[in-house]
Amino acid sequence: MHDNASIDSDTGKSSVILDYNKTKGGVDVVNKLRETNTVARRPLKLPMTIFYSFLNIANINSQIMLQMSSPDNSKIYALFFEKFSIITPKTTFTAEMFDSIIAEKI
Repeated sequence: MHDNASIDSDTGKSSVILDYNKTKGGVDVVNKLRETNTVARRPLKLPMTIFYSFLNIANINSQIMLQMSSPDNSKIYALFFEKFSIITPKTTFTAEMFDSIIAEKI
């Protein structure tokens, strides 16, 4: 795919740049959805930050799949996200409990 150094005669850009420009819209959409529909709570530890990032991406992927399966029903996603965001305080609380248990044993 990107092995050849072909250049488009119309634009003067390489095929790698043209391919990137065709697909960068998806990255922009994911970044916008992550900012507006985040489930993160400002964790102080890196593992929880990574975990929340995975939850956000999973949420976005499930939103896309839900919209593809039923494009006419937009209220389902709002309900889904509301239920999904309820999960995160419980995971934060569990992580804090786990840290305190480990600290007591040390």
